Order: sequence, then structure tokens, then C-alpha cells
Amino acid sequence: MRPLSREDTRESNSRSLEFVTGRFPTLDTRTSIVAALFLLLAAVFSLPYLVPVTPSVSLSYLVGYNNRAAFLLFSLGSVVFAVLCRKRFAESISADQPLGLPSLLLALFVAIACCAYRLLPAARHQIGGEAAYTLNRIQMLLQGLRPYRDFEFAYGPAHLYIPVLFMRLTRGSFMHGYYAWWTLQWLLGTAMLWSAVRLLQLPFPHRRIVFWIVFTIQLPGLMAEGTAYTPTRTIGSAFFIVIVASLINRRKKSLLIASTAVLCVAASLAISPEQGIAVFAGLFVWFLLLIAVRESTLTIRDTAIFLFGSSIILLGCWRLGEFSTLLVFSKGVYSFPLLPSPTNVLILSSYVAAACAGIHALTARRFDSVSLPMFLAGFALLPAAMGRCDYGHLLLAAPAWLLGVAAIDARPTLRIWWSPLAIVLMAAPGIAIPLYQRHQLLLSRESPASAKRTTGYSSHPAIFAHHPCPVIYRTVNISPEIFETAAQDCLDTGRY
Repeated sequence: MRPLSREDTRESNSRSLEFVTGRFPTLDTRTSIVAALFLLLAAVFSLPYLVPVTPSVSLSYLVGYNNRAAFLLFSLGSVVFAVLCRKRFAESISADQPLGLPSLLLALFVAIACCAYRLLPAARHQIGGEAAYTLNRIQMLLQGLRPYRDFEFAYGPAHLYIPVLFMRLTRGSFMHGYYAWWTLQWLLGTAMLWSAVRLLQLPFPHRRIVFWIVFTIQLPGLMAEGTAYTPTRTIGSAFFIVIVASLINRRKKSLLIASTAVLCVAASLAISPEQGIAVFAGLFVWFLLLIAVRESTLTIRDTAIFLFGSSIILLGCWRLGEFSTLLVFSKGVYSFPLLPSPTNVLILSSYVAAACAGIHALTARRFDSVSLPMFLAGFALLPAAMGRCDYGHLLLAAPAWLLGVAAIDARPTLRIWWSPLAIVLMAAPGIAIPLYQRHQLLLSRESPASAKRTTGYSSHPAIFAHHPCPVIYRTVNISPEIFETAAQDCLDTGRY
């Protein structure tokens, strides 16, 4: 018998996919598609209340919302919806718009201007809520304690060691090092977003508009000043997936592709653990598909190199304890219920569009399409995104988010309603709300409430004490005050 050629393999895969998907009915009318989407979203918003919740310190437990059931229901429902709509979703336009350097330069200017507007004047600057958490951990690191073992830290080691490096290079304080790293992350993350949108090999009739919508949606994270809520973390996973996909589509050497993929996993883990796991999972499954259908230069040896290198990095992070907080969060700690707000509907609809794009690429046998790894990595991030279902965390599945926005932009019947709503409900508030909040801080005179807040920060035990805060605070604040007291500033110090 002669060995199977690439054409024979593709024909065999085609028959297998047609056999699997051919048994499913299809939704042929617009009314049926809208009704199916409505039923899916209504089920995600309501049915998880019927599933018992494991006791945990979380708002979801108090109200009886099962976030794990919501994730399973939404992910499986999105795949079923994509299979049902596989014929109608294939309708797209091939027009494409380049994204030039002026957009990057203007976005970098906006990012640095917003950072300066948030921090200056320094005499009246108030530490953001997310910044206090990381500053406390940096202080523990400077006192000789080990991250993940001697104190809790939810994010990657880059958020601890790079600020310390900046502090020592500039001979400044750890506050200077932290805010230097925070500012750099906004600039770096903006460049990563621009690169991801520019290199994403999908038709973008309005690539510049999509870039600015996604960029402005990131801006509310400025007010909290958290290094984990910059575009570097939220967009990093999508950027790394696009970089590896561009190397594969350019037919670069397979060893270069495998090595770059390992470095992307390592960089993602340095930023945040769930990002690294998702990048590894998405790329590994995609590599296996490419090998099975012989659609690229990748070989079993290259995939083995990627698996071996990534496994060593993941095992090292596991041994160091980087996944400890992630495992605690996976049990429902600090979870929020998913509310049927307009912004949540827009975000979830983009994830559904990402599932449609990924399933369409699979059924159309375009295994080398970037849609597949973006879909796989994005849905691997959904458990983290749907664990704390607020506006910021729901956007953490950036690969699926960008893929969904691209798929919507390429289809006029979807773009005509989604894009205006995204601009009005997400992009415009992303600019207006941070500017308004900062403007109010600059114009307000010191009131009794602000004086009490200043007093609380002047005795901030987590930042200004000579030793790490000894208080262990393990309850969630359901009714937060308008200011943080010293006791609240001391919460979750990680002293076990």
C-alpha cells in the first residue's frame, strides 16, 4: 500500500468532519439564530442559580450562583451554537484594512498621558487599591521572604522582581520601581495589542476601529493602578498566540517555531499563571491538529520539544508555588455572580462569535488558521474570566475576545449592531469614567472622609510598616465603605 499523501489525509479528515457535523441540524434563519443566542445567554444568567454551590468566601456563594456551572454551560452551549450556525456564519467579507504605525504612536502617547494624569501631581497622588496589594508583596520580598512560599501572591513573578530591579537601577524607593514597571506595562501592553491586531491573519474591514475599541476598553484599569490590570496581562496571551501563528503561516523553521512557543509560555507564566496555562494548552492542541493533518512544517519532534520545554517550566512554577492562589480561586473563593448587564451581554456575544469562528475553521478544514489556537486558548481562559464575573475579569480571555471581535467585524450583519453598542457602552465609558474620577480627585478639597482616608494610608500597615502586616483577614467585604480603613488595608497579607 502506498502512504497517504497530504491530499488523501485532507480528504479523509473532510469526510470525518462532515460525518460528525452532518448529523446536527442547522439554523438557517436569522430569527432562529437570535432566539438560540437569547436562550444560551438566558441560561447562563439564570440556570447556575439552580446548581448547589460549594461553601466559600465569595459573593457567589452568598447568592447561590455556581460559576463553574456557568462556565461549563456557556462553553458547551457556545460550541453547540457554533455547530448549529455553521452554514450562516461562513458568510463573511474578504476586505481588509492595514493597521499602520501612526495608530501605535498615538496610542502610546494616550497611554503615557493617561499614566501621567493618574500619577501627577505626586503630592496629591493616592495609591490605587490594586497597587497597595502588590506594594505590600514587594515589601515582603525586600525583607527576604520568598514569593508563593512565605507569602501569597496571585500573579507572575515579573510583577515582583522587575519593580525591585528598577528600584535598584535607579536607586530609588520600591514605590518608584513599582510605578516605573506599571507605566512600562501600559506602554508595552499597548504595543502588544497593536502587534496582535496588526498581525492577526483574519479579514478586518475596520482594523483601526477595532484596535481603538479594544484599547480604550483597557483604560478603566488605570484607576486601580494594578500591574495585573494593564494591557500586558489582559492582551499578552493573545499576542503570544498570534506571534507563534504568524511564524507557522510564514513557513519558518519548525525548530524556531517550537522554541518561540516555549518562550511564549514562559513569558506568559511570568505575567500570570492562568495566562501561561492557556497559551500552553491552546498551542499544544493546535500543534497536535497540525501534525495529524500534515498542514504545516511542524513534526512530532518539534511538538515533543515544545511539550518538554513547557512542561519543565510549568513544573518549576508548580514547585515554586505559583499556582497556589489559582488553585484556591478555582474552588470558588472571591467569585462574583454573572449579572445580565448590557456590557456582559456584549462580551459574552463576542465569545460566542469566537466559538463560531473556531468551529468554522475546524469544519472548513483550515487547520492552519489562527482562529483555532485563539479559540482554544481563549476558552481555556474562560474559567478564570468567569470566576469573578465583573467587567475587568470577563475580558481576561483575550484570545477569544480578539477573535470574536474580528469575526464580528468581518460580518456586516453582526457589525452593524455590535460595534455601535461596544463604542457607546464600553469604549466611551472607558475614556470618560477614568478621566472624570481623576478630575474629581484633583478638584476636590479635603473633606472629613478624605481626611480619614489619608489618615488610614498614613498608617498603612501593609506598606509603611517596618515588618509585614501580621493580621490575617480572610472575609469578603460585601458592603465596602467609600474609603479603606487601616484594618482593611491589611487584608490578605499572605502571612500563613
